[in-house]
This record gives sequence, C-alpha cells and structure tokens, in this order.
Amino acid sequence: MENFSGVSFSEEHYMASFLKTCTDIAEPILARKSRWSSNSCMGRN
Repeated sequence: MENFSGVSFSEEHYMASFLKTCTDIAEPILARKSRWSSNSCMGRN
C-alpha cells in the first residue's frame, strides 16, 4: 500500500508540475497572440 500511495503521489506531483510548466509556456504565447490580434485588428480598422 505504501508503494502504491508513493506512486500516486509522484504522479499527482508530476501532473501538477507539468500543468504549471504548460501554463508558464502558454501564458506569454497567448498574451503575445492576443496583443498581435488586437494590433492587427487596429491596423485593419
């Protein structure tokens, strides 16, 4: 049982850090994209 809970904990921890990394990577990209799209909309108008 100890082994199983150890595995589930590390999987949870892995998923949490994986999601955090994805967020850290995606946030600036999304910010740049939204800035770019609003700029291009302004340029078009």
